[in-house]
Parts: sequence; structure tokens; C-alpha cells
Amino acid sequence: MRWGAISTCTSRVTHHVHILEMNGESYRLNQSRKRKIEKGS
Repeated sequence: MRWGAISTCTSRVTHHVHILEMNGESYRLNQSRKRKIEKGS
């Protein structure tokens, strides 16, 4: 595949993307932190 074709495909895919900004607490990050604390105790 040529770089021009890759660029075209990427452009078409990203053209239809919707970006969602999440400002809340991360459930996975909180769980990871809890596991690290429990492991350290």
C-alpha cells in the first residue's frame, strides 16, 4: 500500500469521528489504585 492510499483511508475514517470528553472519575483507575494499596499493605 502506498502512503497516499494510507493517508486517504485515515482521512476518511477520522472525518466521521465524534470526540467525547469525559470529565468524571475513572472506574478502572480507581480500581487499579485500590488494588495497588491493598497489595502494599
